[in-house]
Amino acid sequence: MMNILVCEDSPLYQQSIRQKIESWSRLTGHCDVEIHMFHSSETLLEQWERGLAAHIFFIDVQIPNEMSGIDLAAEIRKKDQEVPIVFVTNYAEYVYQGYTFNALRYLKKPVTEEDFYPCLHIAYRRYSLRSDQRLVLSLPKEKIVLRYIEILYIEAQSPDLYIHTLAFEKPIVIHYKLSKLLEMLPSTLFALCHRSYIVNVSQIRALRKTNVLISSGEELPVSNRCLSALHACFNQYHQKG
Repeated sequence: MMNILVCEDSPLYQQSIRQKIESWSRLTGHCDVEIHMFHSSETLLEQWERGLAAHIFFIDVQIPNEMSGIDLAAEIRKKDQEVPIVFVTNYAEYVYQGYTFNALRYLKKPVTEEDFYPCLHIAYRRYSLRSDQRLVLSLPKEKIVLRYIEILYIEAQSPDLYIHTLAFEKPIVIHYKLSKLLEMLPSTLFALCHRSYIVNVSQIRALRKTNVLISSGEELPVSNRCLSALHACFNQYHQKG
């Protein structure tokens, strides 16, 4: 179930946001969506820290007598650098602050469906990639199932591939061609950064001209031949889902 957490103190805007989410759900046929509405930023934070899953946040910047939306986003980012955060507010002066927390969008009230729907499309796509899609590896003595989001990068050392993951301490070694494995992986999530490396773009923390820094702290080389396509894949994931 994709969980959408909304922090909005105005009943009027709460109703408007709920209606847009429900309309989007009907339009797209995505029925596996659950909406959690909060008047209080502090209550939302408490519930989330206690284990309430969140696949996207819609946050008002100013909540009277409560932690601000900016401060709420700061607390979320201390524990989760990936979950999409969308600010929904009347106060344009907070735009710069919002983007320092890697906000997906900054939407000005009253929010239109044209502004709202792309955020939900991106969040649902990321939710699907994280939750549903997997790579099954048939090894001589076992089969291994990896969720795509668990794969950090894949390294070619002829004649083998080394799959570096979040799930295993050591790389998984398979006898396979890098180009063939790339064809099996979703192009919205994986790209060549070098002739010997495939990187999971959701794990990139810094994208540079000659290398990428990934979430494990490792740096992978980037070749000129791969740079343009890598940027396109990275932008597609972070801006269009």
